[in-house]
Parts: sequence; C-alpha cells; structure tokens
Amino acid sequence: MAIELVERNILTEHKRNRGFRPLPSKIKVCSYWLKGKYNRNPCRFLHAELSLPNASHGKVSASTLPEGHVASNTRRGKDGLKLGDRLCRHWASGTCTKGDKCLFQHSWSRGEGFSLLATLERHDKGISGIGYPSGSDKLYSGGKDGFVRIWDCHTGQCSNKVDVGSEVGSIICKDQWVFIGLQNVVKAWNIQTAAAFVLKFTAGLVYCFAVKGDLLFAGCQNGHILVWRDSSPSSPLQLITSLEGHTSVVVSMVVGANRLYTGSLDGTIRVWDIDTLGSITAFKGHKDAVMSLLCWDVSLILLFGPDNQSVGWELSRSTHYGSCIVINIS
Repeated sequence: MAIELVERNILTEHKRNRGFRPLPSKIKVCSYWLKGKYNRNPCRFLHAELSLPNASHGKVSASTLPEGHVASNTRRGKDGLKLGDRLCRHWASGTCTKGDKCLFQHSWSRGEGFSLLATLERHDKGISGIGYPSGSDKLYSGGKDGFVRIWDCHTGQCSNKVDVGSEVGSIICKDQWVFIGLQNVVKAWNIQTAAAFVLKFTAGLVYCFAVKGDLLFAGCQNGHILVWRDSSPSSPLQLITSLEGHTSVVVSMVVGANRLYTGSLDGTIRVWDIDTLGSITAFKGHKDAVMSLLCWDVSLILLFGPDNQSVGWELSRSTHYGSCIVINIS
C-alpha cells in the first residue's frame, strides 16, 4: 500500500499542474519498474509514465524523455523483445491493476497468427481436460467440479453439462468416442450412436491419456499405466495389461513413432515399446514432476516441470539411449 500511495500522491500533484509544468528534475521513472523487475519497497523513483509537456496526442519523442530513458514502445530487453511483447506477470497472477495502460502484454500468446475468439467460463473449479471429437462441432471440457461441459463451437455457449459424480482427471477423444478419466473409472461416450460404457479398475484417478491405433493408455494415480485394446466397435475396450515402473503419479504421456513416453511426479520419463508393451529405458533430468511431454520429429522429447527447466532428450534412432539438453526458463 505504501508504494501505491506514493505513486498516487506524485501523480495527483502533477495533475494539479495540468501537465504544463514538468515534474521536478529529481523525480525519475524507475528503470526497474519499466522492465518489470521492480523488487524494492519503498522505491524513491516514480512508478508511472511521465506526462511530458512536449508530448502530443500521447506520443513521446526521444528528445522529450529524461536523460538515459527511451520511449516505452521502443524499449527492449537483453533478448530484443519490446515491453509490449513481454507477458505481464501481475496479469498472469490476476493482480495487475493498470488495465489498458499496462506496458506489458495481457495475453498468453502473441503474433499475427493468434487471436482470442472467446473465453469459456462456466466451471466452478480448475479445468483438467479438454477434448474435441473428430467431425464434431462440440468441445468437451472436464473439471475438478465433477462436471463435463459441452460447448457449441459456433456460439461459444455451453449447450449441456453432465454430472459425472467425481473429479475429472483427464479427457481424450478418438474418432467419435469421448473418454473421461475419473477416480477408478473411465467413462466412454460415442457422440454418434449415443453408446456408452464404463471401464472399472483400482488404480486411482486417471491424470492423462494417450491413443495409438487400437490402444488406449491411461496414466494413473498409483503410478501404473493401464492399457486397453479396442477389439470391436460394438463392445467395450478390453484391459490387456498394466505398465509398472513409475513410483508416483503418472501425469503426462505422449506417443512418438512406436514408443510411449510417460512422465511422473517421481521426476522421470519412461519409454515403452508399443508393440511389446515392455519397458525400454528411463530418463532422469528433472528435480521435480514432469508435467508435460512433447515429441518432436520422433527424435526429440521435451519435458516440462515446475522447476523452471525444460529438459530435452535427443533420442538415437538406432539405440534406446539419448543425450540430455537442459534449457533454463527465466
């Protein structure tokens, strides 16, 4: 509160001058605040843009700025990005109060190829799964509130909701089927025929899914990966095996070529042969959970966790081993 009050007092005094008299020369804009790296409380510099007397129509020229400063729309960091291209950390945490006046980006994506179409807001708790069936105009989302919501992709409106009875851990779609991972249960819906069935087990909540051919993989709370095979379009999937090796919850998985890659809270990524369903190897790179996996061009696996590191494994096509690449994310 102290910083906010100081900032308001200075700006209020400046407003009394109606912008025709410059602020005292000793008052300067905090360069750390401009870069979004402010960490001092209190700070003797101004945490606001100066309203300069020679500025016209909101445009600031380099000649009117205090010595050592450049216009905010041209200021760049060490990585070459403008302030407007940087994500506002306060906005990301829901605490930014500057609105349209904020110098930083209030969006998770940037670039001409991205634009926000709609914000779908109806879940009461966190969303844990999203699925988009092939050929459908409906989007399925599941959350920790125990509901699966069905959204009309043309209007962005929620057209229906289904109470599935417990927290949704994950959702995946394959052709006309929607699979919903719950506590000790996978529910399957066919959006074309309205057929439905339930797969029961005792492995806890399903946190992630993957599909390869006629196989459905589910990463579970007890560290096991359950594998079902689709034997007939008219009958439920058949459980054929449980892959064991992780010592904690399996939270991510991806299929690349003929391998299944799984990430866990135990900090490891395991590689499985899809033909034999046997374990190939395990990679260790993170100090914490492997929250997300991406297989790129079959030869590179990227895994992401909460320890601010992206660890890439460059895989050999002729062996089961690879070299590790670590990327720090600041």
